[in-house]
Parts: sequence; structure tokens; C-alpha cells
Amino acid sequence: MGKYIFSLLILILFVSCSPKTPYKVVKHFPTPVKIDGKRVFKNEYRIASLRIVDSLAVLSLNRDTLLSVYNKNNANFIGRFGRKGKGPGEFQRFFLLKNIIEKNGKYLALVNDQIKKEPRIIDLSSSLKQMKLKIYKNIELPDSLRRTFITDIFFASDNKYVGMYDDRIFKKLTGNRGGFILDKSTDEFKTFSLLNLKTEPNNPSAELNLNTRIVKTSPNGKKIVFALMHTPLVEVFDIRSLSERKFLINSNSLQTTFNLADFNNDKVPQYLIDIVSTGNSIYVLTSEENSEICKSCQEILEMGWDGKPKAVYKFSDAYKLDWFTIDTSSKAFWGVSWSDDKAYKFNF
Repeated sequence: MGKYIFSLLILILFVSCSPKTPYKVVKHFPTPVKIDGKRVFKNEYRIASLRIVDSLAVLSLNRDTLLSVYNKNNANFIGRFGRKGKGPGEFQRFFLLKNIIEKNGKYLALVNDQIKKEPRIIDLSSSLKQMKLKIYKNIELPDSLRRTFITDIFFASDNKYVGMYDDRIFKKLTGNRGGFILDKSTDEFKTFSLLNLKTEPNNPSAELNLNTRIVKTSPNGKKIVFALMHTPLVEVFDIRSLSERKFLINSNSLQTTFNLADFNNDKVPQYLIDIVSTGNSIYVLTSEENSEICKSCQEILEMGWDGKPKAVYKFSDAYKLDWFTIDTSSKAFWGVSWSDDKAYKFNF
């Protein structure tokens, strides 16, 4: 009896002293569902991103014209607007359509003008009616935040915005990559920490690229999701409380330090390519290098907000997607391949 109690105490002591894993391992996804793609918008070229807004497919373009609009159901062309330039209402480079909301009957797109360091809100509804890009509002950032590199910014709630910055080069805030919440009613902001990957030896320029993330928000604007490209980690923050959950995808260990020469010679693989979310799920587009099933094909992994595996959608061919979005009303994924300069629709 004494030996039993002693053994039990040792077991309890071992469990209580064992380090707690700071992330949840997400593995053992269900059997993949095969999906086939159909090429769409064949007359377009240099498509940067694509979003579904009601019955419309809105495309951002990496060329002189910035936006193109189609009927999503029959792919009929509707119009183009917005120009690249330095004049009023113009952008000096293309942008990605990461954040579109509906407010007071208007569809608003928040885009990040990285050259001017000034986020802008596009009135998509008015722009579509007039076929002319209409700016709803410019967002002036606090000086100390503006002096960093703002990679992403999203609507959070009225007068509040959430996003990601990198301060590795300019060293005006924290000296690394992190998140921020900006309250424009007071012009005050607070930052929160993200996992920062390192190179050995240390190289700030390489670490800037090593820490590349895909960032999106939940449809209700209450959560922000970060997906690291070079290690299969997804970080989810509640915007109000800043409580955090980390999910490690199809891996048992988290690598945080990388050999500088390996990274500079493209020997550090990309795992996660893009991410989108709905009210119930997070969808992760994986690299073909991370596929356990088809070595030349990408997959979309679906998991709940609690990290529970829900589904795998396996492409039947090597589409090389760089961007995707989901249209839950028609049960379709829409994807863009930058290298092939093509857009696709996948029914599921």
C-alpha cells in the first residue's frame, strides 16, 4: 500500500512539474474530400485578390486599373474602376481585399496604403454605382504607430481598428512584430505580443521576412487570426480581452529558430499560404510541401475555433493558389494563383 501511495505521489509530482505546451496540436483530420476547380474570369490578368460581396465577385488587380467587378453567378463582366497613381483617390500600388464590412447599408473595404502609410476606407457601394473609386474615409495613424511598418489593418468596431506591425527595422515601439488595437475616438492604441521567429545568427532583414503572416479577422470582428507561413502555427486573439489560443497544424513540435543560410537559400519551407474564417470555422490553405496526401497538391484544412479538426478539401490538381476566399451561400471556394495568373472556383 505504501509503495502504491509513493508511486502515485511521484506520478502527480511529475505531471504537475511537466511544462505546459503553449499551443494545441491539431492533427488527425478526416478523410479528404476531393474538389475540382473551374477557371473563371479568363479575360482578367494580374489578379491580386478576390472577394464575394452578395452576388458580386470583386477583384483587386496588380495593374493600372485597381478593381474589377463581375456577377459571381454567371461571371458576366460589370465594370472596372480605380487607378494607380499619385492623384486624389489614387493608390501608388495595388492592394489586397482583406476586410469588407457592411455598415449603414454600405459595403466598406478597408485597405492599407503602405507607401503613404495611411489606411483608407473605400465606399464599395458608391463606387459600384458610379464605377468610380470613392474614398469613404482616410485613417490617420498616431505618429509612433505610423513610424513602424504596418502590414495589416482591419475593422474591429466603431472607431476601433486592429492589425499587425513590424518594428524590427525602425525600433519605435517594441523592436519586433506584434499586434495593435487602435481607438480613433481617443487616438490611443495598445500593442500585444506575437511569437517572433529568429535566425541564427541574428539578421533583422531576414527575420522580417521569416515572420511573414497571413492575417484575417472573424466575420463579426471579434477575433483576429494570424497564420505564420514558415512554421505551421495559427494564433487566435479575442480582440476585447486579448486572450489567446495557439494551434500547431499537423506537427508535434514548434520550431522557432532557423539557420540564416538555410533561409537565404530558400531551404525553409512555406507551410501555410492563406487563411479565411466563418462564424463556425477557420480554413487554412496549406502549401503542397505540407500535404500528407498529395505531394504536388494543396489542401484546405477546416477546423473549429476550438481547434477541432472538421474537414480536408483536397485539390485534384496542382493549382498553386496564393489567395482564397469562401462563399458559404453557394458552398464554393474561390482562389487566385499569382504565378499562373489565373482565378478558379471550387464547389464543395
